[in-house]
Amino acid sequence: MIALARIGGARTAGPPVSAGRQVRAAEAAIAAALIDAVAAPAGDWAQVHDTDAATFLTAYVGASPPLNRIALRLGLWALDGATLFAPRYRRRYRHLVRGERIEVLVWVERGPFGAGLRPFVSIAKLAYYGDAGVMSALGYDAGAVVERAAAVREEAGTP
Repeated sequence: MIALARIGGARTAGPPVSAGRQVRAAEAAIAAALIDAVAAPAGDWAQVHDTDAATFLTAYVGASPPLNRIALRLGLWALDGATLFAPRYRRRYRHLVRGERIEVLVWVERGPFGAGLRPFVSIAKLAYYGDAGVMSALGYDAGAVVERAAAVREEAGTP
């Protein structure tokens, strides 16, 4: 993960940011629970704990600009705490079983905070489906794409 810094108005790559440097273990657990509910892998699909999805999401949060990082962390904590006050659950989101977590996401999505949930769902999908093993299971071969691109560049005489 590379942090982006502004230098003279242009965005340039900065030093790598360690995954989860600014993210607590509890936030990583909330992120993993969210990814598991959004992707809901079944059958032969890779389970979230067998992918780098949670690591990606926590690195994404940790590498985000300060205001974005605060908003993402607050959103994760809000999701985790919202279920404490729901009579049906009375447990943190990360401690619910997958079916209950999916119910909560549907409930939040239909309510006034649905628009605020969408970015979290999108990032969770990106985290899970961006895993190399999951992409491979879907038939995507990143190595073959790189090889084809290199062949096209070589044929065109461009670096």
